[in-house]
Amino acid sequence: MDTSSLSKYEASVYIGLDSGKNRYVAHWLDSFGGAGARVVGIGPLSPEKIEIVYPYTEGGFRNLFTYDAQADRWELLIESEDAGDRRRLVDG
Repeated sequence: MDTSSLSKYEASVYIGLDSGKNRYVAHWLDSFGGAGARVVGIGPLSPEKIEIVYPYTEGGFRNLFTYDAQADRWELLIESEDAGDRRRLVDG
């Protein structure tokens, strides 16, 4: 993480459990404004990872949280999808 300058982007991620449907539910609240918060992300329950897909009309986003037990830390991969369901890494 680059802490030498102020961040241009900030976000809080809220992840909950929908136990009735056995899945995660998530919201991103970020510095881009409230429009993105209208889309709820969902993903299957898994003991190894948290994978959440946000089905935006203009193209989806996929968040993949994985836990590195040796380093005792979580890692996050963010990908966007275009209209042809092709994914690309979102540069952070």
